[in-house]
Amino acid sequence: GEGLISKICISEKVAATWHPCNNNVDEEEDNEAGGHRRLLANPRRILAGGGSDKCEAEGKVAFVSAEGIHQLHIFIFVLAVFHVICCILTLALGRAKV
Repeated sequence: GEGLISKICISEKVAATWHPCNNNVDEEEDNEAGGHRRLLANPRRILAGGGSDKCEAEGKVAFVSAEGIHQLHIFIFVLAVFHVICCILTLALGRAKV
């Protein structure tokens, strides 16, 4: 489902309201980097954009990039492992108490 989710397109106006930082900070960082965004300096990041070409053709942006979905998968995996470890520890401590 990663490919399907990365092909969902939304308008740039809606996407701009979801950023955690305001636009003024981004403009200052762009000026410091010589007018180039640091995120686009890495060619691997450009390729990890998933369905960005389809969305750019429509004048929109991708809802979530393929790289973002991959990072979410890693986060969920780490969270699940931590949850299992905590459950095992709770059961072990409960048995030790009994």
